[in-house]
Amino acid sequence: MSSIAWQKRSVTHTKTYKVELSKFPIYAALGMPEIWLYDGQEARFYQLSEQSYQETPCSLAFPALTAAALTEFLAQSKTSGQTAALAVFRRWLSAR
Repeated sequence: MSSIAWQKRSVTHTKTYKVELSKFPIYAALGMPEIWLYDGQEARFYQLSEQSYQETPCSLAFPALTAAALTEFLAQSKTSGQTAALAVFRRWLSAR
């Protein structure tokens, strides 16, 4: 998938929720079907429904991936390091 196609599929940010939530109407106007937010402690997924976003436990782009699982992998990257966490994530993903 090209980077342009991916950008139209989802948006990922790590800034504060308050700032990012204010941008949701812009993303909705662009027709972004999914937004991922991570505040440094918790990941959240939002899906476009009508003209607003609703929090959802699973990703549209990666249906096997839950916000809770992503949160765990990101936390693991802080303690075990990015390389180790990525290896665990890849194994988890290939088992799905």
